[in-house]
Amino acid sequence: MKKIIYEVKIEKSVKFILCALTISLFLNVFSAPISKELFGITESHAVGAGAPVRAWIQNWPSKLTD
Repeated sequence: MKKIIYEVKIEKSVKFILCALTISLFLNVFSAPISKELFGITESHAVGAGAPVRAWIQNWPSKLTD
């Protein structure tokens, strides 16, 4: 009895896309609520709900010097 063997070769770009997709799905596990509790990740909240946050930089040069 003869065997017929088919070999499928995948291009490098397809391998890269599949690898990136696999890594992103794996890293998505770390955004689950259990991992947030496990690693102590907390959400940050802005001061005042819906209010714009105003920030300033001290010692910022008022004019560019050469």
